[in-house]
Amino acid sequence: MQVILFIYGLAFFSLGLTIWLRYDPRSTLKLAQILWFLAGFGLLHGLKDWLDLWALSPSFPSYLQTASPYLLLSSFLFLFEFGRRLLLDSLIGQASEMIAVRVLSPWIYVPLLAVLGFISLHSEQSSLSLTIWSRYLPGFLGSTMATLGTFLFCKYRLHQEDPATGLAHHHLAWYLVALSFLVYAISAGLVTESSSRSLSSVLNVEGFRQTFGIPIQLVRAMCAITLACSIGSLLKVFSQEHEKLLRNEAERSRISLELFYETKACLDATLRASSQGLVGLDSNGLVVFANDVALGLLDYRIGTIKGRSFYRTCHHTDMDGQARPVDLWHGYKGNPNNTIERVNKDCFWRANGTWVSVSYQVAPQWRNGRAQGVIIAFTALA
Repeated sequence: MQVILFIYGLAFFSLGLTIWLRYDPRSTLKLAQILWFLAGFGLLHGLKDWLDLWALSPSFPSYLQTASPYLLLSSFLFLFEFGRRLLLDSLIGQASEMIAVRVLSPWIYVPLLAVLGFISLHSEQSSLSLTIWSRYLPGFLGSTMATLGTFLFCKYRLHQEDPATGLAHHHLAWYLVALSFLVYAISAGLVTESSSRSLSSVLNVEGFRQTFGIPIQLVRAMCAITLACSIGSLLKVFSQEHEKLLRNEAERSRISLELFYETKACLDATLRASSQGLVGLDSNGLVVFANDVALGLLDYRIGTIKGRSFYRTCHHTDMDGQARPVDLWHGYKGNPNNTIERVNKDCFWRANGTWVSVSYQVAPQWRNGRAQGVIIAFTALA
């Protein structure tokens, strides 16, 4: 029995740990949003079975005996929530959807927990009663809903999920999951510890052993192993979905890069073809680009002017030699009417210390409703 309990606990704990480590909560698949409930069930149920294994030892602390039924109840509540949500998701768009939404609303936990609490408090053997009715209510009902949810998910929802992940190609795994939940609903939800009251007086662990010659824990362990292997196979879809997302991102990056180079080539051609001097500034008034005409008129090379303040480099003083007190290009937002600003006569200073008389136009560059810099188009005056 010790070996069976160890394998039983290990199978469920492995189920929970496999889901916890391999599923991706960022997935767009509906199944990914509820799988963590099944992981919680597996982890808690595995711990409960190992606690029962420890209870066979003489060194088992007596104060932990009361923890086993509550650990069992907690694990079955996770299974119940998994089955409830899977069944609701499977019936989306079906005629029975509204009925299922009403019956399986979160309010279903009120009568469920109320019945469990009432039975536990009014029973002479509260721990045993809690264990038995935890199997009857959240255990059996949760496994049954998981069975129905799996079958209906395969019928209605499977092909609506992203086909590129291959989720619909694992039919055998889906059927094994449904079959495992069905067998588990009977073996763990109906075959309980022996009691003089309720169904457990007829259908119980000892009666099953005497009838079939094997412990019911072995059947439950086989269900857990089948579930763990089948769910592990289905979890491959998250890796496939991740690979697909990476391929899509790579394709979008390639298209964006091609568009960038096409735009850059078009801009370079425009700068070369323009008969005006063109200078682009960022929001701090620093030179971002300048075409050949601008560089020729200002007697600069692109390497010596790029990144410098246009105000301090070319617009610091007027034609009369008076210093300009304000940098017009720093944080430039355009005029109130948001039209291109034109200046008929001004001067820009060359690298050799002389100035050139110019007329220019200023157009702000907008991004997301905010000015991100300006483009200055100027022509030398005779």
